[in-house]
Amino acid sequence: MKAVIYTRVSTEEQKDKGFSLRDQKDRLERHCAQRGIEIVAHYEDDHSAKDFNRPAINRFKQDIVNGLIDPDLFITVRIDRFSRHIPSSIDMIAFLSKHNIRFDTVEHDIDLENPESSFMFTMMQAMAQWDNERRSENTRRGLRRAMLEGKWISTAPRGYNLARIGGNSTLVPNNEADFVRVAFQKFGRGIYSMDVLRKQLIRKHRYISKQQFSNMLHNPVYIGKIVIKEWKDEPEKVVDGLHKPLISEELFYRVQALFSTRGKRAIPQAILNPQFPLRGYLICSYCGGAITASSSKGNGGEYHYYHCQKAKCLKEHQTRYKAKKVNEAFTNLLGSMSIPHEVLSLYEKILEDTFKKSDRDRVKEVMTLDHKITFVQSRLESVEDKYADNLIGQSTYEKMTDRYNNELNELIANRTELNMKDSAFISYFKQSKSLLSNIGGYYDSADVNIKQKIISSIFPEKMTFDGEIYRTSKMNEVFSSFGLDINQLQQKTKKPTRKIPDRSNMAPPLGLEPRTL
Repeated sequence: MKAVIYTRVSTEEQKDKGFSLRDQKDRLERHCAQRGIEIVAHYEDDHSAKDFNRPAINRFKQDIVNGLIDPDLFITVRIDRFSRHIPSSIDMIAFLSKHNIRFDTVEHDIDLENPESSFMFTMMQAMAQWDNERRSENTRRGLRRAMLEGKWISTAPRGYNLARIGGNSTLVPNNEADFVRVAFQKFGRGIYSMDVLRKQLIRKHRYISKQQFSNMLHNPVYIGKIVIKEWKDEPEKVVDGLHKPLISEELFYRVQALFSTRGKRAIPQAILNPQFPLRGYLICSYCGGAITASSSKGNGGEYHYYHCQKAKCLKEHQTRYKAKKVNEAFTNLLGSMSIPHEVLSLYEKILEDTFKKSDRDRVKEVMTLDHKITFVQSRLESVEDKYADNLIGQSTYEKMTDRYNNELNELIANRTELNMKDSAFISYFKQSKSLLSNIGGYYDSADVNIKQKIISSIFPEKMTFDGEIYRTSKMNEVFSSFGLDINQLQQKTKKPTRKIPDRSNMAPPLGLEPRTL
């Protein structure tokens, strides 16, 4: 009679209970020798028994299917070495039966054709499964308890390394922390699409896929938080981690708001009244408080006003303005900001020259990467030759090929990114020329949602309004780069009724760095 012997242990079992693969093998060999059973193969795993997706079991099944072995028995020391999951055991027993292989153990004489023996097998399987599930639940509870205490118990996210500080598992920033900070800061400005920014950043940093980049920008770990998912009757929780944050909460939630209108800083739906597109973007020139808006009925009609929320300003300074006048003044302001076609055409030519230079640099980088790829490929071939000539062992061969393959994959990914067309911005700019040359007309014909997007894109900070003139301390870089200043534009076309100190602290134009609305 011929048999296959199978040994299995998990790391936890070996550490906690002292199971030994060597001891199991010795017991199986003695068992077979005492019964005159020939051992034709030995399969060994160091995986969990929650299912049969284990390397040695898969190899055993493949050997049976390919006819490499033809045993009569499949023997383990005891049932829990075989499986701790009843449904999986049934499937595996069915596979053995199909190939006329009987299952047996050293500690129990198993005959599955005998009802009593079959019942005992099922009971022992149930006990093994219960024990496995109990230990799994205890492990989950222990991990949740550690996370509730702010400890980090999984793989470190980009920008951090795992560390033990004061006996606690936590995270410390590594040399990719700046990559994370820059990604959040640039995306938070609202002028880049996620993938354009990703491609820009990976030219100077390690490769990161679209999904990984998106996950990174959504991960609250970077503000020092740990998310504990719901489990059983315990709801999802967000707790403070022991690690230091890489970015501020304000920046994190600004980024989330850009991903979704339901973000923490999204504008409430109450302001989306077509009569009041500027509500939420204006402040009082006297008290610095927010200007709100409201409607009133009288004399057979409905009247709309923007007004300060403070009674003192309303009484002493008459800070109550007809909505029609405020809206028209803003439309006229945008009209004065339109950029002539000839200026935009010149700007476009400059951008094209800039990107041509960038393309030349990109070609040089691609050539450098090609040389590195060729070098690594030659190293791989050399390792394979040495292994074929028995100059290095299998362990050394696997380590070296893994290292070179990882390096090769990273180089190829970087080259693929660089080979992608990088001048999409030029086409975006051409599409935006009509908007930039007639921003007032475009705004006037848009619905209230588009109007508010235009306002927030051009004026990242709120504007001061005194009934005649708009002022702001900051504009979008696109308009700043053309030297536009609304505080000066209005002074050229209107004479203020009273002198207002110029509180503008606008930065000088940023030159020709490309921007989008």
